[in-house]
Amino acid sequence: MKIITTSWDDGHPLDFKIASLLEYYGLKGTFYIPKSNPENEVMNEDNIIRLGEKFEIGGHTIHHSSLNSSDSDFLKSEIIEGKIWMDNLLSMSTICFCYPKGLYTTLAVNIVKEAGYKYARTVELLQTEVINHHLAPTSLQLYKHSNLVYLINPIRRSGFIGFLNFLKNNRLENKLESLTNLMLDNIEENDGIFHLWGHSWEIENENLWNDLEKVLKICSKRDNFSKMSNSELV
Repeated sequence: MKIITTSWDDGHPLDFKIASLLEYYGLKGTFYIPKSNPENEVMNEDNIIRLGEKFEIGGHTIHHSSLNSSDSDFLKSEIIEGKIWMDNLLSMSTICFCYPKGLYTTLAVNIVKEAGYKYARTVELLQTEVINHHLAPTSLQLYKHSNLVYLINPIRRSGFIGFLNFLKNNRLENKLESLTNLMLDNIEENDGIFHLWGHSWEIENENLWNDLEKVLKICSKRDNFSKMSNSELV
């Protein structure tokens, strides 16, 4: 299958601007929202409910806490209590989770499974295949990374083969529009999942709204791709 999915982290009020663009371009998105975040503003519960009327909402811990910990009680309080809070708020069982800042331990992954999440997203880039639904990678972040960042991700996953595949498929390209087209073209030939993600507050800070709209427009024109939420990948 050929699939396009998107996800957006942290629940900043500017997520509604992303939601409007997704609606306009006929794309789906999953919004990962913590109950609170000491680093950034989080939309209030009424707005979470309102956003959830049109888009999928996923768990993102209680306090946007990093999960690279061996403290079982801490991890359970952040992951399981976070799911209970969100499920009660939305009056439904949430299926998807995202590890804040992409940090996790094996214990954290196991507790995510224990909580009842069927899908958990990391921040690994440049991937078009999901092998483990509880360590799901992404394809592209809506952020202007350096070539070094794009090189590190495939090498970390697949070593020298990952490096060669990056050179073959991405040609040391780091422009968001070009990367989007290159990855979508690769999926056209081989099937796979194009997973775009980002933070609305970061898009605002980096003045990337025009870049976001260009990427969404490219995605919307791929009529032979299925547009899915993250949970629909499971």
